[in-house]
Amino acid sequence: MDTKDKYEYPYLPFIKSLPKYVIPVIVIWLILSVILRFSPSFSSLFYQLTGKHLIEDIPQSELSKMEGKGSIDKVFERFEAKIYNGSDYTITDITIRLVVKGKEGKVKWDRLFRSSKEIPSLSVSEISFPLSDVEWDIPSFDWYIEEARGYLEK
Repeated sequence: MDTKDKYEYPYLPFIKSLPKYVIPVIVIWLILSVILRFSPSFSSLFYQLTGKHLIEDIPQSELSKMEGKGSIDKVFERFEAKIYNGSDYTITDITIRLVVKGKEGKVKWDRLFRSSKEIPSLSVSEISFPLSDVEWDIPSFDWYIEEARGYLEK
């Protein structure tokens, strides 16, 4: 027995046992999945077929259309913000970066907070996050909408 035949291609028996059409079907399915995923009409097709919206990351161009006013409520130990969603997307998840600075302007802490709040396109909604284990000497802070996820209503 030739050892070259036995050890050179250990996966061939598995592939040889598959019907001839399986591998081309898998390759075509993968190609179509990639094409459809990045097609603008895929979201609409997905909703029609499943009744569910396709949740995706909001592009930076749309994220820049979101703005708001935020404050820290020391009594209730919360960060609160009113967010205007000027994008074309309905927001389902939003991530806020809160950066608290000391008296010298040095960053004391920098944290991300996530909320699963639905904010329809062209509307205002309130969000809030509890702030636990925080020193309440907060001379200044900045907050940013770090990222958002949602869907296009078609």
